[in-house]
Amino acid sequence: MNGDDPLAYLRGEFPQAGASAAPGAPSKREGVLVVVEVLGNDLTATSKEAVRQACSLAAGLGTYVSGYLAPGAADAASVRKLPVGKLFRSGPADSFEATLKRVASFMKESEFQAVLMGESPWALAFAPALSETLGAGLAGGVEALEVDSSSGDLLATSTAYGGKLKRVWRLSAPRPHLFILSTAAAGSLELVAGDVPVEDV
Repeated sequence: MNGDDPLAYLRGEFPQAGASAAPGAPSKREGVLVVVEVLGNDLTATSKEAVRQACSLAAGLGTYVSGYLAPGAADAASVRKLPVGKLFRSGPADSFEATLKRVASFMKESEFQAVLMGESPWALAFAPALSETLGAGLAGGVEALEVDSSSGDLLATSTAYGGKLKRVWRLSAPRPHLFILSTAAAGSLELVAGDVPVEDV
């Protein structure tokens, strides 16, 4: 990673250790994936926080971050300028089951280590179903994510009772693991200048 440019990882400008991918968009479906939802012409507040956490987690893992436009969500202009290496999108499905099948098929063909979603009624219904279909770990109500430098495990933290109770999930291989971020981002999300590459799936 370019140490002189702290935003380099936001643009996916470094591959995993030992990989030969060129700077820019990842050559494979790998790294950290963040599923984003749109409300009006902008991302939902929890999706913005999920993007921020995904970028931070990708930096800790030394890998890429990619975006996935939630099925049926509007393709707003701001989505094309997310700080991700690549944006995946699929058209609307006829039913919840059809959407689940489509996303599960996409995930099975990919090598993502973690999948992040902002908390919403859709995510709270969809993530557990996707987790069960994939046989993947799932942690909900997550407020912070980090990488254990000694083991490489993913640590997901949440609090309760006004911060008096702290709960930490430790998730190790096999991956991917799914995380539902409960916190909402305050303010705007820093966007990139040019449109990110889009792949229809």
